[in-house]
Amino acid sequence: MKIKEKQNTSFDKNLLELIKKGGVNFIFYGLNLAIVYLIGIFITKYYGSATYGRYSIIKALILVIIIFNTLGLNTYAIKLSSNKNHYENGFFKSNFISKSYKIIFIVSLIFTFIIYFFKKI
Repeated sequence: MKIKEKQNTSFDKNLLELIKKGGVNFIFYGLNLAIVYLIGIFITKYYGSATYGRYSIIKALILVIIIFNTLGLNTYAIKLSSNKNHYENGFFKSNFISKSYKIIFIVSLIFTFIIYFFKKI
């Protein structure tokens, strides 16, 4: 009986922590949506729909470049960090994170140089 009560208590603590952190994430996500919406209204009102169209295309292009730059390593890092088998004494066993940063940095530099050299003057 005590074991079951102990499990319920730890489950309640974990659930409460999840709700708190998820709530903070939800609030910031909502603020982000509101700010993006207000920026869209501002750009359209003061600069016109053509400018907002250019803004949207540039924003979409930046998102695509970010996806190519990260190579999915950020998602894989989350998957690895959530698995308890990859930890030993509270530390990450492999050097995957440092290797990921190096790879992402190099790929980002390559994309930066490509964009820089092919821009219109």
